[in-house]
Amino acid sequence: MTPWNTKDIDGDRHAGFDPHATGRILLSVAIITFCGAALASIIVILSGGFGDTEARILLSSFSIAAYSLAGLIATARFGRRPRLLAPVGLGSAAFGLALTLALIWTEAENDALWRITLSVMVITGAIAHANLLLGNRERTDPAALVLKGTLAVSALLTALIVIPILAAGDPGGGYGKLVAVLGVLLVLGTLVVPIVRKMSDGGGEGTESAASTAAAMLRPVSRDGTLEVRYRGRVFLVEQESGDGAGLGVRAWVVDGPESHAMPLGEELAASDSYSAVGRAVQQIMRSVDTDRL
Repeated sequence: MTPWNTKDIDGDRHAGFDPHATGRILLSVAIITFCGAALASIIVILSGGFGDTEARILLSSFSIAAYSLAGLIATARFGRRPRLLAPVGLGSAAFGLALTLALIWTEAENDALWRITLSVMVITGAIAHANLLLGNRERTDPAALVLKGTLAVSALLTALIVIPILAAGDPGGGYGKLVAVLGVLLVLGTLVVPIVRKMSDGGGEGTESAASTAAAMLRPVSRDGTLEVRYRGRVFLVEQESGDGAGLGVRAWVVDGPESHAMPLGEELAASDSYSAVGRAVQQIMRSVDTDRL
């Protein structure tokens, strides 16, 4: 098999970007900074001193952890529709972190900088919230109607919060009550969406849901039976090959940007029918990704 030209296949790793690796880095950063903040807090408590430098260190640690989690949520949706939401979420998290750290360490008294930082913080939180709520767009979402309403409320609420911050004015009147009502609706929608999805999956449609998920993960890319496998931000190709009297076998290729390279598979994958062979190959690919052997 010749190496594949994957320009039309790879939708998750644009220009060499690896969302899986980026997600692991962001998760590690979040864990380390949370641990660092906890350690710094313990030291401050035991030493009995809490000065300006200690406060900045704690604020910086929590800011890095929080924005890293927002970036992690964004990377988990790379390659999924709407495709712009993931990079925008990652960019807003990076921009918000830079602004926040600048405010913490430079003692900036620029009112405009404060307002911009707070606005970016609110927008980053809204995008992270949307990325968490959005399901797999390759399958039918039983909570689609509630999801659309919740995202619309989130967008309106975000705008109503950001506009007064940037304008540095008090809208007055019933503005605050409107914001509070939208906040209640947003919480309600956030709780209802996963409940509806869970009820649908557990209400006799589990087999259909599993089939939809499998269909989203597996996609034929040629008439000879070659399949594209997408799992946790990685892309693989599984090709059927005829054996010499020993049944059917498969070969797998790891897609890495515009290139691809062979992935070794165990001899136990040989089977009497192509479905079993491909199924075993997909299982091995998933195990390899889960155990970070790729």
